[in-house]
Amino acid sequence: MARARGDIAVPTDAEGRWRPGLGCAGVVLATGRGVTGLRPGQPVYGLAPGACATRVRARADLLAPLPEGMRFAQAATLPVAFLTARRALDQLARLGPGETLFVPCAGGGIALAAVCHARQAGAETLVAAEQEADRDMLRAAGVREVFDSADPALDRHLRLLTGDGPDVVLDCAGPIAPDAAELLPPGGRLVRVLQGAAGDRMPRPRHSDALLASVDTEWAVTARPEAAAALFTDVAARVAEGTYRPLPFTCHQAARAAEAFEWLHAGFSTGHTVLDLSALPRVRQRHRALTLDDRGGYLMTGGLSGLGAETARWLAARGARHLALVSRSGPAAEGARELLAALREQGAHATAHAADVTEPRQVRKLVAELAAAGTPLRGVIHAAAVLRDAPFDDGDEEADRAPLAPKLTGTRAVDTATRESCLDFFVVYSSVTHTIGNPHQATYAAGNAAAEAVVRERRKAGLPGLAVQWAGIEGVGALADPVLARSLTSRGMGLVTPRQAFAALEELLGSDAEMSAVLNCDWERMAEVRSHIRARPRLRHLAPHAEHIGHTTPEARRDRLTQGPLPQAHSVVAEEMLTRLTGRVLGAPPGGIDRSRTLDHLGIDSIMATELIGAIRKEFGREMAALEVASGPRSPSWPRAW
Repeated sequence: MARARGDIAVPTDAEGRWRPGLGCAGVVLATGRGVTGLRPGQPVYGLAPGACATRVRARADLLAPLPEGMRFAQAATLPVAFLTARRALDQLARLGPGETLFVPCAGGGIALAAVCHARQAGAETLVAAEQEADRDMLRAAGVREVFDSADPALDRHLRLLTGDGPDVVLDCAGPIAPDAAELLPPGGRLVRVLQGAAGDRMPRPRHSDALLASVDTEWAVTARPEAAAALFTDVAARVAEGTYRPLPFTCHQAARAAEAFEWLHAGFSTGHTVLDLSALPRVRQRHRALTLDDRGGYLMTGGLSGLGAETARWLAARGARHLALVSRSGPAAEGARELLAALREQGAHATAHAADVTEPRQVRKLVAELAAAGTPLRGVIHAAAVLRDAPFDDGDEEADRAPLAPKLTGTRAVDTATRESCLDFFVVYSSVTHTIGNPHQATYAAGNAAAEAVVRERRKAGLPGLAVQWAGIEGVGALADPVLARSLTSRGMGLVTPRQAFAALEELLGSDAEMSAVLNCDWERMAEVRSHIRARPRLRHLAPHAEHIGHTTPEARRDRLTQGPLPQAHSVVAEEMLTRLTGRVLGAPPGGIDRSRTLDHLGIDSIMATELIGAIRKEFGREMAALEVASGPRSPSWPRAW
């Protein structure tokens, strides 16, 4: 954690790269010569430098078989925390019965492992933590006294409880102030977890008879693997007999690996931090740089408002100097004059044209006029659209025709009119509605499917063609309304920024892509709101299932209520789970939820309450009344009430 926060220097390999990760759990792929006790296909957990990877080479004596019934994510919390606690408290500090251990920490699992080890040794434990959630978890784990590490009276409280000071201090909070060692009585021992950067000033104890030491498990595993292996064997034996049990953890999917380190840095994580590498993100390949012809022309339908107008600005920024922007109203469209002026300031000559793209004759006439002007057409982006957000009514033919026409008829008209042009690209703006589904946009989705069919036809004919399924783009069109944007994100459909959107479009234009979606989804949340996602073959692999790694399933998360380090810790874990669910409904990170406020004061309305009830039913297997959720107690009281 200290390394993730940037508090201390990180070890690097010969090429100057830091390969993060040490504790891990997974399946043996192959074994070297002479290895006994392990076989390919066997589930194991253990220690391997650079463990944040899909494949890692590990010493056989630093691995142990996964205990029956234990999940990979649970097992990954064990090796580093308990080996560190054993090495610091047993080998270095020699913590004994009747002694007092003080652990200043900044979250993470080592403090809980130290509590467990101290209890086995017959010692009393006092802990100071930075975050309230960590303090609650430690209290639930049975620690007699838990303090706020920022309390200026902390030293005085400790002396009142221990007399001359704690016998052992295990500092898990990274680099510490020199006065930490001043708590030690004669014969006291201070062990710092992780060695600070070169030149750090060591603490100075009050007495000359004191032990000052540091423990860096990553260094020990790398530099002295035989000694680390001997200690790991002892830890694994205690895990097998049930003395050491999995620690509470926060899990992050591989696609959100950066988020894991950000949460560590910000202090959002409670307990151990686990990175799930079972579902890997797509590898992004380098694409060809987009080159626009400053002598050529670029045609944009729907180009005078919304995403079309933003695209025109982007084209101008990328070097386009001749833009033809089309809409039904043309120059009379709202905001057209301001847009054209802004494009002129960018160095582009932009013209507004009034044309109905659903009328093939008007489209042919427009293309002919552009050709007569002497500017060869080099690119087409068809962004014209009409969105009707209402339940499908099979009898309302006129209402259904409006969203269908720009996509069904309009795409065909633009395609036919430009077939003889030597185009560098032909882009159709589609929507993820076609892929994900929306019962209020059935005709719009059907129209986009027809537009994408035109793109496929062009590609088969050897012509350029790209269909981009857009999701919500922040601040563009209807999503400039913050209420609508918040409603969308609360249901799992996150927004992408315009910068991200056009970076993706540029990458797609530089690739050989025929069709692609640009979106930012919380698929687990999306599947809760739209249950059909798990039934669709092309989508169900995106949402976690019961057969995937256990901790991503409700059953596994419920296990944390009963299989934590101590049975009484279940209320803290339940509170953490409820806070995460509340944050998901509100579209806020768990660390941003004020647990002291009632849900109605957090902004949970009746619709959100319904969604939260569904999430609670799935997570805990328990029914709750809407009134109880919408205006009930603060979230911390729920698990205790159950």
